[in-house]
Amino acid sequence: MESLPDELLLLIFRYLRKPDIICAFSNLNSRFQQIVDPYIHNIDLTPANTVNYKTIRLILDDIVPLYADQIQSLTFDLGRHLSLFWPYVHHFNNLKSLTIESDNTREFHCVYQLNEFLTKVLSLQTLIELSLPSRKEILSTIAYHATSHLSTLSLSLFHDLTLTSYMPKMPYIKRIFIALHNADYLHSLFMIMPNLEELSLSLFNANCYYQGHYPLPVPVSLANLTVRFGASTEDSYLCRQSHFKWMKDFLTQFKDNVKSLTFIGLYVDNEFIEQDNIQKLVQNFSRLQVFHYDFHTKCQPERCFTNMTKSSRVNHFIIDSPITVSLCSTPNQLYMCNKLKVVNEIFDLEHLLSFYKFKPNYKLRNLREIVCYHDLQDTTCIRSQLISRLISMSPNLQTISVHYWHDPRSLIKSFKELSFDRCKTVSNFKYLAQMTFDDYCDPGFLYELATLFPQLKTITFTWFSQINENNSTQLTRLIRHLRKYFAHMTYLKFAISLFHFNSQPLFDKNGTMLNELMRQNMAYHTIDRERESRLLNILL
Repeated sequence: MESLPDELLLLIFRYLRKPDIICAFSNLNSRFQQIVDPYIHNIDLTPANTVNYKTIRLILDDIVPLYADQIQSLTFDLGRHLSLFWPYVHHFNNLKSLTIESDNTREFHCVYQLNEFLTKVLSLQTLIELSLPSRKEILSTIAYHATSHLSTLSLSLFHDLTLTSYMPKMPYIKRIFIALHNADYLHSLFMIMPNLEELSLSLFNANCYYQGHYPLPVPVSLANLTVRFGASTEDSYLCRQSHFKWMKDFLTQFKDNVKSLTFIGLYVDNEFIEQDNIQKLVQNFSRLQVFHYDFHTKCQPERCFTNMTKSSRVNHFIIDSPITVSLCSTPNQLYMCNKLKVVNEIFDLEHLLSFYKFKPNYKLRNLREIVCYHDLQDTTCIRSQLISRLISMSPNLQTISVHYWHDPRSLIKSFKELSFDRCKTVSNFKYLAQMTFDDYCDPGFLYELATLFPQLKTITFTWFSQINENNSTQLTRLIRHLRKYFAHMTYLKFAISLFHFNSQPLFDKNGTMLNELMRQNMAYHTIDRERESRLLNILL
């Protein structure tokens, strides 16, 4: 490595994760340190499933104490990493930008910790940008504790009920990026932030549209406005007036201030794509210099649009809810869905299989997950043949879920016969059938699984074991096997029923036994509390 020129090293680094570069090449010599320093300036530990616990600990224990003054931007996950970074806040004396992301699964259980963490980090005089998953009291915490140097604020989903007139004003906030459930908050927001220069606003549906009294107290300094919105034809608000009329009235509130307007509409109705109406949206703006618009619609626009792009899915919505393969399933339905559930009922699926056999280049680019509820060992059945075909047609498949019990070795054999080895993009495997720890810890099963899915980052099992003194020992064995066979594995997860969770001494009230087990295995855990179960997340 010493003999390689800097240019070649930088090319090699393009294929490595930034956290790994920082841990591997820091503290070697002055030349490598000079190359690595730019990576230290911006530490990003998201997406969470790509950085394991060992790497995070190396950064916190070895990099942060020595190079914290060089860290200018920090990004991490709320539920997974907040408690890890808490003790190190005082090290980041030159932090300019902090981004805390969340997948929404643990936000409600981290509100208090997040507020306490923010109280500390907001005292940093260097912090100028803050991006957060907004929850109750967040804006209040910022208002009371931020310094006057904070100028940019991003709140990913805002529904704080504490927006009141007695909240301290934040005249130092110049730019805010915010997603609202209720646009009525804008009135209070403008009162609290009177010197806004840029507003990026996302409105999700007609229910959130502003229904208060005009005019809005728009800051005089507001020059840049971005509005994203989505129409809902099922909303009762449409019974009173159209989305277009509401949006026109809403935008008119900014006519004397805004110089640059970006307008993005998702699945808008006919009125928005009529050229005359587009002009009506901004006809009263007195200072407007730049107007960008981007509309996504199922309707056919007028011919006069020269910058129109026709999507290959122009007549379809991508269906987020899972589709169950049934007798009436059509190729068009499968094309639109991103999660496919295959059940055990007997259906005549020859029509689907025949359709795909005669379309060798047909691709299901939206399909992300296949959930199997049937016996995969019957490889001759139409369902299994169809799954094999779907796998070959799904270049973006990420998750395989199996809910039917199989002997582990037989499951691997079925996977091979059904061409699961072609799933090179799969990063998440869920086996949610009843198994014992002996099955999970079988080295042969895990080795074969790693061979089939070499890119796995997350694996999920169910925890059906009763009270057992060996559970902690078996869990340790499983963690070691996963680290040995899966090069990219970062998360081991267990879905646990409330009965088994409450009956396990390992999950005692204070978490003492589990914390000690994690310490011995150099791992870190969180527990998601769901209505009738718990999800144990172990960061490897």
